[in-house]
Amino acid sequence: MKPALRQGLVYGLLALTLAASFWPESQPERVVAVAPRPAPASGTPATNAAAPAPAPAGDAAGKAGGEARAAPASPDVAATEAAARRDLFPAQTWAPPPLPQAPVKPPPPEPPPLNVSFAGRYLTEGRTLVFLLEGDKLSVAGEGAQVGPWTLKEITPLSLVFHYPPLNATRTLTISELRP
Repeated sequence: MKPALRQGLVYGLLALTLAASFWPESQPERVVAVAPRPAPASGTPATNAAAPAPAPAGDAAGKAGGEARAAPASPDVAATEAAARRDLFPAQTWAPPPLPQAPVKPPPPEPPPLNVSFAGRYLTEGRTLVFLLEGDKLSVAGEGAQVGPWTLKEITPLSLVFHYPPLNATRTLTISELRP
């Protein structure tokens, strides 16, 4: 193909393209009115209740150049578009999603530790008294005596039974039998 013929063909196609772009439209664009969505269930706010109504078809035909006014995007479409723009290529993994964790119940309350040790026993008038060490402090206690937050409930030859009233808990302190 000769260069002059090729150049004429290119200029002719350019002229046709420009003529087609400025050619007046014979029919106006149609604007389709969309019915509003039904009201959402009670307790949820209405998202598009205040959206302006679409313009009638006659308004679009009267505009210069036959341009139609675009209807405003609904909030649902805007939210979907915003979500799509967030992360186009999220990280992918083959690991299964973590299992939902059950709420952990706090452990039941526990009584305070029994911070006494047996130091000896004394028998007097049919009553048994015990010597107890609380750290460096020596104390004498009988049945029903208060030892810190604990109450000495029972004295047996091989054990001392303590009771913690707020939680109704008992602890037994094992002792060795004394030999004469």
